[in-house]
Amino acid sequence: MSASSGEVDPGLERRALGFVPVLFQSIVFAGPAVGVALSLVFLASSAGWATPLATILTTPAILLIAVSIGEPESKLPSAGGLHTYVAAEIGDAWGLMLSWLPTAA
Repeated sequence: MSASSGEVDPGLERRALGFVPVLFQSIVFAGPAVGVALSLVFLASSAGWATPLATILTTPAILLIAVSIGEPESKLPSAGGLHTYVAAEIGDAWGLMLSWLPTAA
């Protein structure tokens, strides 16, 4: 939509964040990935020779989760992440509960 027509684009504002906020957000969100990668050491200590099999069997599940989170992103561009997707599908109360769930865990 053009700005001259007076209509507001419902999408996110481009270039709203600078380099430093994006860098630190990337570092913060890389934390869980690093945790998964480092957990292979503990997996190897308990699974032994079955570690490659366990890794191969869990990788498709992880990819399915990633795709199921990434799919709504193309339809609901928002900084709210999972809260936005859940709230849009099953209600604001469930979205709020999902947002606070990691804090309770």
